[in-house]
Amino acid sequence: MKTSIYIGLLLLMTSHMVSAVSLYQPENYRAMVSAQRSHSVGDILTVMIYETATATTSASTDANAKTGIDIQASNGNNDLQAGVNAGSNFAGGGAVNRTGKVVANVSVVITGINDGGSFELAGEQRIKLNNEEQLIRVSGIVRPEDVSEQNMVISTRMADLKIDFIGDGLLTKSEKPGIFTRVFKWLF
Repeated sequence: MKTSIYIGLLLLMTSHMVSAVSLYQPENYRAMVSAQRSHSVGDILTVMIYETATATTSASTDANAKTGIDIQASNGNNDLQAGVNAGSNFAGGGAVNRTGKVVANVSVVITGINDGGSFELAGEQRIKLNNEEQLIRVSGIVRPEDVSEQNMVISTRMADLKIDFIGDGLLTKSEKPGIFTRVFKWLF
């Protein structure tokens, strides 16, 4: 019985001297069992580009004009009449339909972190095949919560997104009109 009293007094006396400090710091927390997400300047993310754009424009014009002149003259015995009528009709119209689609995956680098904590991204990918070079350049801003555990973000979740898709090579050059066609179009 005396032993339990001594142990109780000893615990009571030491309890006020012991204090615990948490090692947990929310701003630096990274789970040990989950995938490590990119979160600092220089880290690499993959942007999944899936952009589709469709535009349709149409116009129609109708114009009608009629003009008529009638003249009548009389000298007592003879009545003279003359008339001129003119008219024109115009109907015109046109339509433009355009559809574009880009699907690609591009690895980018976090180039900065803005005041709100969003990541500024930039990167490019070059592909050269059969003397044809394709360049895909991507830049934009993404929120950290939109980055998946696989360090991927879809392009539709990015702000200020800029995608440049540039081709250079024989195929690209053959799609451009020749000099005579361009001069002719410029003149007329």
